[in-house]
Amino acid sequence: MTRWAVIAGIGTFVMLLTVWGLGAAPEVKPLPATGNLFGEAVRSKLATPFSEYTEAIWPSQAELEKALDRSLVPAAATEEAETWVKTMLKQELVPSDLKDRFIPLTRRIPFIPPDDVDYLVVRYQIGDIQVQIQEAGAYISILINPLGGAPASDFPGYIKSAAAKYLNLPPEVLAKGDLKLKSQDLSDGGRLYYGTLDYQYEPMMKHRAWWNHSYLCSDGKFFSFHTIERIGAEAPGRQGATPGFAPRFQRQEPDTARSPEAR
Repeated sequence: MTRWAVIAGIGTFVMLLTVWGLGAAPEVKPLPATGNLFGEAVRSKLATPFSEYTEAIWPSQAELEKALDRSLVPAAATEEAETWVKTMLKQELVPSDLKDRFIPLTRRIPFIPPDDVDYLVVRYQIGDIQVQIQEAGAYISILINPLGGAPASDFPGYIKSAAAKYLNLPPEVLAKGDLKLKSQDLSDGGRLYYGTLDYQYEPMMKHRAWWNHSYLCSDGKFFSFHTIERIGAEAPGRQGATPGFAPRFQRQEPDTARSPEAR
């Protein structure tokens, strides 16, 4: 082999390594099962405004300990949840095995009849971004927490840039959407902004896309997005949110209902 052939071979190898490195998907890491992706000052404040913002709070240890067996969850439920996440979240933030990562929970939500709501929840880190998802069939809440860096000082600008960076929102929504924010001081000296992003939205409109009315909140670092999973005329078979939530999972019989011999 001539010297030039060796040099050419080395160059090709380096080029292949470069292409492979650029095209490699970021590693997906699990996150701790308990606790929140923000501090206690944020958690206590989010617990008070409205239900749309409390969805950013991760389930409690007691709720997680009651996670259902995956065999009780129909495949259609996890597949639909995965579809919605892929619809709303940028592709590079969605693991290829997302539906296998969901934790099924039945949570007591006092203000939503009949109180018990079936959730699929998951959180993970992909690259330097932490992602948390809580999906309840009729609505979905996605929290993004970039690692490193100081909180932004321009909250409205940060929220809009985060929405553009992480969500599959059409450009016209970000350009012409009506962003209405309120804010409250946090006990740790920070500030929490929360509000809505509306795009051609009327409360009684028959057909609306999931981006027509969404709830956003941020402390200048994490970004939380909550919306009804409705795409109106694009999917006429889907009913969207209705009063109460129909059970999606099978119900496990309590241990007490089983005979001692069966235990």
